[in-house]
Amino acid sequence: MRGIFVLDHYDHESLTTAAKDIHEWMEEGKLPVLPVTLTKGIDSAVDCLIGQWKGDNLGKALIEVATPPGPYHD
Repeated sequence: MRGIFVLDHYDHESLTTAAKDIHEWMEEGKLPVLPVTLTKGIDSAVDCLIGQWKGDNLGKALIEVATPPGPYHD
């Protein structure tokens, strides 16, 4: 597995250029965008953590402990 940490490439012309490159790679399918697994409720946190160790999720695992304010919540 290999990730990208932009600051590792700080010698790049600029962080803006690096961000544009990363966006381009994502658009071209060279850099896959992994899904987010959302687990609701702090009571499920242990199961979520165990699931990470077992490989139950692919991508980022998040635990929602409260409903976030604003229009972005579904």
